[in-house]
Amino acid sequence: IKSENDEPEQANITFNGGSFNISAVDDGVSTTGDLTVNNADINITVCEEGLEGKTVLIEKGNINIVANDDGINAHGIEVSEERYEGADLTINGGNINIDVHGDGVDSNGDLSFNGGQIFISGAAGGGNTSIDFDLNSKLGDATVIATGFSGMCRGFKTTPNPTVTVYLEAAVSDAITLSDASGNIIISFAPTKEYNHIFISSPSIKLENSYTLKYGEAV
Repeated sequence: IKSENDEPEQANITFNGGSFNISAVDDGVSTTGDLTVNNADINITVCEEGLEGKTVLIEKGNINIVANDDGINAHGIEVSEERYEGADLTINGGNINIDVHGDGVDSNGDLSFNGGQIFISGAAGGGNTSIDFDLNSKLGDATVIATGFSGMCRGFKTTPNPTVTVYLEAAVSDAITLSDASGNIIISFAPTKEYNHIFISSPSIKLENSYTLKYGEAV
């Protein structure tokens, strides 16, 4: 699904509902303008980049992406070599699962996770990261778990909730669970590839409380 124009404001793509199953030899959904998902079921089983636009806004929906490159990319407008303007990637809600060989989510500008559930199985190797941005980043009340390799990992600049970040000495491919002191599982995830870096955020994580993180048999 593609919309392209030299004037980006005339090349927008908006999903207001519906169900889409996409298998692409190039990008799944791509626009030189703004890409908005207000509510839709989008299942991209193979592609280079999954969702790509100058800006990307996800309000609600069920989104599954398997990509050879980036999962979700806000590229902005290139104004000079390696310099972009107007890029913004915002997730306000929805259930999002991303399995990639590039960056999980990537913004050439600002990045905001304000709500929703976001699960990212990042690339098994250095050169890419599960969460990438160039300018400002904000993490709100979204539930996030992202795995990948730590060489290029980025932390959020603003977040109201505690986060959990783990660096492992050796790569593993085990399932992950985070539980509270009573044994209640807060979040669980089974990455599809090896990882040596785990990032978790949830509104259920509170300061002064104790938690147990398991990956495979390790604690």
